[in-house]
Amino acid sequence: MTRFITGTVVTFMLILADSARAETIVTVTTQFGSFDIEMLESDAPLTVQNFLGYVNRGDYNGTFIHRSVPGFVIQGGGYTYVASNNTAPHIPTQDPVVNEFKVSNTRGTVAMAKLGNDPDSATSEWFVNLADNSSNLDNQNGGFTVFGRVINNGMDVVDQIAALDRADLGGAFSTTPVVNFNGTITEEIFITITATVKASGPDFDGDGIIDADDTDDDNDGVADTEDAFPFDASETKDSDSDGTGDNADTDDDNDGTPDTADAFPVDANESKDTDGDGIGDNADIDRDGDGIANTSDSFPDNSREWTDSDGDGTGDNADEHKESLGYVYLMTNSASQNVTSLHIINTSDEPQQFTGTLFTGDGERLGSFDTQLRVRVVQPQGRLILSAADIETRFNTNAWSGPAMLLIKGTSTFEMMTKLTSPSGLISNTNCTRTDRVHNIEATGSSNRTFIRFINTGNNTISDIRGSVTDAAGNTVGTSNIQLVESLAAKAAVWVTQEELAEKTGTSWDSVVSLALTSSHSGLRLLNLNLVNGETFFNFSCFEDQQSARVYLMTNSASSNISETHIINTSSELASLTANLHSGDGNRQGNADFSLSDNTIAPGGRLVPRAPDLESRATTGVWSGPAVLQVAGGSSLELMTRLTSRSGLISNTNCVRQGAVHNIEGGSNVRTFVRFINQGDSDITNIRGTLYDTTGNQVGSTTTLLASLAARSAAWITRDEFVSLFGSWSNEASLVVTADSDKDLRLINLNLVNDETFFNFSCYETSTDISVAQTSSSQQ
Repeated sequence: MTRFITGTVVTFMLILADSARAETIVTVTTQFGSFDIEMLESDAPLTVQNFLGYVNRGDYNGTFIHRSVPGFVIQGGGYTYVASNNTAPHIPTQDPVVNEFKVSNTRGTVAMAKLGNDPDSATSEWFVNLADNSSNLDNQNGGFTVFGRVINNGMDVVDQIAALDRADLGGAFSTTPVVNFNGTITEEIFITITATVKASGPDFDGDGIIDADDTDDDNDGVADTEDAFPFDASETKDSDSDGTGDNADTDDDNDGTPDTADAFPVDANESKDTDGDGIGDNADIDRDGDGIANTSDSFPDNSREWTDSDGDGTGDNADEHKESLGYVYLMTNSASQNVTSLHIINTSDEPQQFTGTLFTGDGERLGSFDTQLRVRVVQPQGRLILSAADIETRFNTNAWSGPAMLLIKGTSTFEMMTKLTSPSGLISNTNCTRTDRVHNIEATGSSNRTFIRFINTGNNTISDIRGSVTDAAGNTVGTSNIQLVESLAAKAAVWVTQEELAEKTGTSWDSVVSLALTSSHSGLRLLNLNLVNGETFFNFSCFEDQQSARVYLMTNSASSNISETHIINTSSELASLTANLHSGDGNRQGNADFSLSDNTIAPGGRLVPRAPDLESRATTGVWSGPAVLQVAGGSSLELMTRLTSRSGLISNTNCVRQGAVHNIEGGSNVRTFVRFINQGDSDITNIRGTLYDTTGNQVGSTTTLLASLAARSAAWITRDEFVSLFGSWSNEASLVVTADSDKDLRLINLNLVNDETFFNFSCYETSTDISVAQTSSSQQ
């Protein structure tokens, strides 16, 4: 008997076909749907007989899928979960069956599990091959006996099970698939089994399910119980019960008004809707006829809906209860000198409500799970703006200690931007993180202080977080593979400063260096902040990578704003870098494919070209306006730009968006600039924009922003120009951009404060659908 630590439950139904079939069919039903297994009786008769013995006796009833290795197999048939004593005993087994290997272990085949080095040891456990495993499983332990094959598109269901989260429960349960597992074992977290016999008979739609068992005989997507014509795929309804289906009937409700002239063609009590409000002219107190009075009906114009339990704007009958998940990584409290303003932007097409769960830096939860952040819905393209004081009120808590993390849930896509007002009064953008490395750790003697926040977004403690610091030459600074954090609890976060890094490495450094983790940790995020003059924070967690391989805002040598580009070789090989430089009008400046350095860039090293370097190497003069630098060479690069503004403050500018930006200031002395960049080789035409205020209302009308943007060119549009195009608005607005072909269109959203300091607001977090999250594969 195996002791459980954590786990997942499965509901499993097996159904046998009768002896009239050439091959027996077993149907396996889970809460994710069913899949059919065709028994290969002629290829493995003893194994099939063994398997069907367990089925016929009901031995599989209550067992669960205890193993899942994505890209390899899912395995079951062995264990049941006993809630009363929290154990998982193995089911009683028959004598082992003689190995009958014949059919290869390709995707969709079903084979018996067995003990190592014992070909004839298979009993009750079986597995489904998720991929072609023939090169492995056909050639070990006498070959694994395939006795069945998944048919009738059943692998769609198998793949859903393989995509579930997995938990390490110890022993045989180290890769058990789980559902909604939060660390507490209940029967509901697993995938359970019943078995019945599938009879033979006619199959009208030829889908492999006989009519006696088929819930949709004509395969038209409507269940037979709801289908007035269950054997006619062209018809499903007969609203007036006249024997003619609605698709063929010219008067579906038989009220004497042809359907083409009937506003309510399936309602004999209504035919006209004079005001077009969806309510028939003859309507009574229950205008949708659903039996619920309008005064008690959340959907008085929809007869299929009347309640909305979660208040998300979708009725309970249609609500699929989808969840999208996002994080706000740095939420200051109301007592802090650094004031956070959180913006949650609804970027979906449907109204949403948002809930949140708040965690302190120690990982302690404040208030309740899934606390409602606002009662009213947020309209599409609208936003919910919350201060620390608002958060404290909603979670009924006092000011917490240090920055907190807020986990946000919605029903569809949303984006999260935080605006951090530092003691200087300057506002920077902080909600942007990395997973494995940061590149802007200031020199140990610098007056600019670097803070790296290690954030655990997962549900399990992360132990022994290690990494190495590398300088511009790619050399490890001091001791390599240093321990950065010994242990980080679930949902907890901790700061590590440049001074602490220097102490851990045992040395100092005199220029900007990188920190790369030496192993990955699921759920770990890194936030790279600089504190300048003890009063202003800048976020350096956002930069471009090999996919874009561009520096989008390269100032010239005559500019009062100085670009310092850092190109980091994140591969394990030497890199020889070349580049092309294009000014704002799209014209190439100087030589094509000019070399950026006479030397190769070592792994982990960086090249830091400035405008004079580029002018010299490209053999060009001072270009007009900011240019785009396109870099080639090296298999993996990351590109960061440190822009020194006229104020002397250094911000991070090499981060772009596609399709939308969310910080177009209105009614403010802060000047907003949006740079439209065509990184492609073809002109982009008809670039149009729609502006939305904080309520989600459209400002003005959708309008043409740029008739054309030449290949590799760029153009600025300022806040004042947006006012001329759309009219005025208050607070921040979102700009949604489309074009005839916009795959190469990129946007930079900058704020200029006091005409002397630039801040980049192109970086923010986007929510993800938590129902498709997967864990990494593990060994069989």
